[in-house]
Amino acid sequence: MSCPTATPRLDRSRLRAPAENLQWLIQPDWEQLPLLVQGNQQQLRDSAGELAGVPLARLRQQARRQLIEAALHYTRSYRDVDLPCEPQAVLLAGHQPELFHPGVWFKNAVLHALAVRLGAVAVNLVIDSDVLHRTLVPAPGGDWQHPQRAWVELDRPLDREVPLELRRVSDPRRFASFGSRLQQTVRHFIPRPLVEPFWPVVLERHRATGLLGAALAQGRHAWEGLWGWQTLELPQSAVCSLPAFAHLVAHLAWHAPQFHRAYNQAVLDYRRRRRLRSRTHPSPLLGRQEDWYELPLWTYSGQEPVRRGLWVRRRGAQVEFTDRASWQEGLPAGGANPRQALAEGVQRWQRHGRWIRTRALLTTLWARLVLGDLFLHGIGGAKYDEVTEQLAREFFGCPLPEAAVATATVWLPGARRTVGDEQLGRLKHHLRQTLWQPERFLPPEREHDPPAELRRLLEEKRRLLAQPSSPQRHRLLEQLRQRLLPWALARQQQLRQQLAQLQRQQQAESVLAYREYPFCVFEEEKLRDFFLAFCRRSA
Repeated sequence: MSCPTATPRLDRSRLRAPAENLQWLIQPDWEQLPLLVQGNQQQLRDSAGELAGVPLARLRQQARRQLIEAALHYTRSYRDVDLPCEPQAVLLAGHQPELFHPGVWFKNAVLHALAVRLGAVAVNLVIDSDVLHRTLVPAPGGDWQHPQRAWVELDRPLDREVPLELRRVSDPRRFASFGSRLQQTVRHFIPRPLVEPFWPVVLERHRATGLLGAALAQGRHAWEGLWGWQTLELPQSAVCSLPAFAHLVAHLAWHAPQFHRAYNQAVLDYRRRRRLRSRTHPSPLLGRQEDWYELPLWTYSGQEPVRRGLWVRRRGAQVEFTDRASWQEGLPAGGANPRQALAEGVQRWQRHGRWIRTRALLTTLWARLVLGDLFLHGIGGAKYDEVTEQLAREFFGCPLPEAAVATATVWLPGARRTVGDEQLGRLKHHLRQTLWQPERFLPPEREHDPPAELRRLLEEKRRLLAQPSSPQRHRLLEQLRQRLLPWALARQQQLRQQLAQLQRQQQAESVLAYREYPFCVFEEEKLRDFFLAFCRRSA
């Protein structure tokens, strides 16, 4: 009898962004991903547990059916997409609706390729419950002789953080002209960037939706359709509006004290392992005030579109919810199944404009625990999800299915890295030596035939070095060092010039070989060929 093959595991110690141009990272390796999905499916079938009185197995069936139906309806509102007749798995990824760099976009290529290979349905979650953290987009500016990092404004900032599911463009003229302004900024490096044909698609989606985030995400996803990628998309706001999600909210609210302890302990353990002192990474601790407990959920409404933390407490036969600002309401939690009653109340709120949305760690916990057979992370998300995995074990009593990671590095045409920190370090070391051991850096003609004065200074130093250490010896050596400095001045100036030149060169190279430029800065042909090369290789 053959032994079952072990499920591949994500090795977080190997998570490094590729250091060279046009390289990708997939972890576990691409060839292991089908086995990873298979192992995850078996683990999910074997796992027990429940949420708000509903067995996890049944809740998964309900949630996945709701997810696929909603994602198919949403995606077909702006582009065509095909699905396998009988999907063999549900694959997930997610990111904020923004102009992200090609390494993030590479996740979507992997999602598509893996779905084709497995006959699976792939859903990219558009995290529109987040806010637009900056309205400035990085781009290469200047010219080849003097490259510099520039910033192109996408829209005028707001005076409050409105979730992207509700954020409208505040300066339509500025938003409409973004494509031409970005093209003008990068003209010396890329004559025809992707933003030129892409931005009219974004503006068309903006006219259709009226929303900044939806315009960016739908424009990018429509472009993926032109390349033949068959993935679905669904905003996280829609995911949190599905009936199945209300069971998670009800379960956390009912067990708020236990969940609060498990969550904060998982965050503190992560900080201890990683030796982090930050109070915001990977996530702030949940607050508590008397009998009120904070949950890792946002709440807001269309009338008051400002994200605030959701707090809960149990009072007799009801559970009270508040944002600790302007809203507080209770839900009945009595009868034979109080958590089911809570879930039904949460669903009513969602339908009537009181919205509850996941924060970052809970977003991937829900996706991995219930929605999919595989979640595809970027590097940062995979590292932070250590917290999610500990929370699932200690609070929900079941391990999460294994995740995977995909990212890539794409530089501008002609970019290269020839000056490294090690090379600069050697120059800086030599420069320090010219100050403390100037006799080692004499001009060649002086080194072989030193003048009488220099010979006398060198002989005096040799004599002092042979003596026992003492304060007087140290003082005399320092005086000699000062008198020897002028003899090494030429070499010191030469090293300073070399160092300054290499630092300028490194700065210029870092501008061109910057991997965080948005995908629309690059040539469409270069990006398409890079993604298609992966898809062909993975077929």
